[in-house]
Amino acid sequence: MMRVPAATSVVLTTLLAAAPAVAPSLLAPAGGAEPVALAPARAAPAAPAADGFRSFVRKQAGVAKAALRKGDSAAARDAWEEVLAVDPVNLDALQGLLEVAAAEEDRDAEALALWELLPLLEGRVADGEVSLDRELARGRERQAEVDPFAGEADVLVEAYRDALVELGDAYLGDEFYAMALTSWAQVAALAEPGSALESRALDAVERCLSEGEDWVTDIQAPRREIGGKDEAWIEAHDAETTRWNRAARMDTAHYRIRTNAGWRMLNGAAQAMEAVNAFYREMWGIVPDPKPSNVDPELRDITVPPIDLNIYADHAEYLKRSGAPEWSGGVFKGSSVETYDHAGRGGSWRATLNTLFHEASHQFMSVAVGPSCPSFVNEGVACLFEGIELLPNGNIRRDLPVMSRLNDLVNRIRRGNLVPLAEVMTTGNQPEFYAPRWGIFYYLRMAVDDQGRYLFRDRLDDYIFEFKKGAVGNMPEHFMEFLILPADIPEMRTFEDFESEWKRWIVALKEESTSGEERVAGFRKKARLAGLKKDREAQLRFNERILDLDPTDADASWGVAVACQALERPDRAVHMAHMFLNRCAGDDKRRPDAEALIDELDPHVEDARDARRSLVGGMASLALRYDREEMPLMAMRVGRDVLGLDPFEESAGALVSRLERETGKSVIRWERLYNGFGLEGWWPQGNDLPFLSSGDAILCDYARVPGQNRQGEEGLSIYSNLFVDRTVVGNWTLEARIECTRDWEIAGLTFGAQDSDHYEAVVLRKVGDGPEQRVDFGSFENGWTFRGDGAYKASFDPTAPGGTLLRVQVRGREVSVSIDGEPLPVVVDGKNRKSIPYPAGALRGDLGLLGSKGQTRFSEIRLLAGKAR
Repeated sequence: MMRVPAATSVVLTTLLAAAPAVAPSLLAPAGGAEPVALAPARAAPAAPAADGFRSFVRKQAGVAKAALRKGDSAAARDAWEEVLAVDPVNLDALQGLLEVAAAEEDRDAEALALWELLPLLEGRVADGEVSLDRELARGRERQAEVDPFAGEADVLVEAYRDALVELGDAYLGDEFYAMALTSWAQVAALAEPGSALESRALDAVERCLSEGEDWVTDIQAPRREIGGKDEAWIEAHDAETTRWNRAARMDTAHYRIRTNAGWRMLNGAAQAMEAVNAFYREMWGIVPDPKPSNVDPELRDITVPPIDLNIYADHAEYLKRSGAPEWSGGVFKGSSVETYDHAGRGGSWRATLNTLFHEASHQFMSVAVGPSCPSFVNEGVACLFEGIELLPNGNIRRDLPVMSRLNDLVNRIRRGNLVPLAEVMTTGNQPEFYAPRWGIFYYLRMAVDDQGRYLFRDRLDDYIFEFKKGAVGNMPEHFMEFLILPADIPEMRTFEDFESEWKRWIVALKEESTSGEERVAGFRKKARLAGLKKDREAQLRFNERILDLDPTDADASWGVAVACQALERPDRAVHMAHMFLNRCAGDDKRRPDAEALIDELDPHVEDARDARRSLVGGMASLALRYDREEMPLMAMRVGRDVLGLDPFEESAGALVSRLERETGKSVIRWERLYNGFGLEGWWPQGNDLPFLSSGDAILCDYARVPGQNRQGEEGLSIYSNLFVDRTVVGNWTLEARIECTRDWEIAGLTFGAQDSDHYEAVVLRKVGDGPEQRVDFGSFENGWTFRGDGAYKASFDPTAPGGTLLRVQVRGREVSVSIDGEPLPVVVDGKNRKSIPYPAGALRGDLGLLGSKGQTRFSEIRLLAGKAR
């Protein structure tokens, strides 16, 4: 039997991550994956060594077995579901659910359990765990008995995969690299792990990325997976590698990684650094590796050898072994990069990655330019790589503003104590120069003129290589003569002009990223005007600038598609039309136009349609057949997969809604953000924090805060935050049950956290002892500001038994709230609404908790982020 990761939810969830849904008749592109919001390496808090995951599983197993002996199958099921909420591929828990279903003689639940369990057993057996072979055989036999349609989904998916192989070859033959990448990305998701077909598909993906135009590299596509393990394996691995002399190692194509900070750090760093390596090459104008068959003659053919990355478990060990200065977060030492797990010092997983991205970039500067590169250029360019976000599928979003640098820079500009830029350029390496150096190079890479053209980006790599020749004389003068004056900007004739305009741009960038979208509105207006004038190049540029700021913008996606259609760039036009269909509302009047564009320009649209129609139609039919067999769980499971492939498939949507309503059940599994046995993965950490692990809840106890309590705005006198290393993108829902003592003042959920002083929050606020309290949509940046038209009234009592259930839901850029199941109505600009719109930048960051005076207990902390069972 061919081991696909199965035509089960396992494979379809994988497929959806690679290829978000579009219109029923169209092949879904591999780009976007916007509904999926799973953090890559350290998504779920890891188990602490003392009382870790295996102890937790043993405890839950005991609860489940005791419940079964008493005939309480519901309690047994709940015990195993608690495990799966932390580790969704846990073999013990999936076997436990199968045992519960068998005890209930519920063939529907048993078929669903086998649907999840068998692909996992197949994978473990194929990886060498032959002891599971007999269990796998028994499971297959039992599936044939309880599941009347066993294997039919496998047949549908295998047929779809085979059709994608033919499409991928056909698109490559026509040099439709984006659409070829789309097809091969899905083949890679559907192929047997480690198989020749998977390798062939990933080779084709790399070819598309290297031979396609520059914009093709922005499409999110699967990379070669370096490794993935379950929680029990990870815990055992981490216990064996805590000492540096037994540190774990992993070699990739470009890096030799060593760490005693755990498997997630090792695997995550490997995935991230391989993705970022290609961006380094683009920045320096170096030929990609592996080298494409057609090399751009303007690229430099420079060999950059593999380098060691040493990641220590804590800061003290980093200082001891690296010899780096106390203030440093990482250091490049010529033959190695040294850093540490920043989570131990109040930082996050993202901070560790950003340090790696920064320090490893120095290798490219060293090899490509050499020792004559001044500190201003070396550090300024390295700081650009801190603005990279690792996405769920191992790809990266780049060119994001580095909010810690931006916040620091704007604060100094506003206070009037920023070091003059001439000094920033000419002085050696000092910590206070990092923010302005980042700001200068970010401006050089991102600033555009009134026609949407980048002002300086095309000359940036040439400017970097100027220093290979040696000293260039007066740095500010050379900077002006080489970069600024050739752009012929009337407002920038002197260095003082440049400094003034740069400060204005930086402050506007800060305001744009957190509180408004003036730049997007300006670009949108200019894009529409260019479209009316039939100036397609300008229309394309302005819509591209919008997508730089918000890659999920539906209007800009359609604008790019229309412009590329007129400019006779069919591959990009077709790809962006798919992206528009994936991002726009179901009733958008432009949907027929997008489908017509695809019909006109896609040379293989009918084959693509036929393949997708067969899969979606076959799965929808299968869901209905399960329903007729009175197997609602299996019907909902297949129906959910259909909606993932095609969110507008009406019969599947109606079927799932009806069955959820009639049975009171769902096949969606939420992710538990707090594992119930430790705060590993949460930040900041330290003895002076009021947060602690307390059984099945996280407790915020302000009696633990020594000295002065943190002061905030009037009415919000004391508060503290705890964040989890869990950045989400796309659509997501976060909820928690909040219980407070009577002296509470505020409590809530946070999101978009860049650091402990910059985040968004939905805040429950006490205004008296009556039933009516207040809810604020707060933005914190060294003080509170509020979104919407002020505080909103709501009835809730977090001091009552059971507390208050707070839910925050994000759809696109709209944020809505419900309290104890009741939606919170809001007012924005004087109009009644169900949600408040947020700038895209404000939603980017980690999730967390907000507690205040007294004791606040957070339980049932869970996330639904594009992931179904």
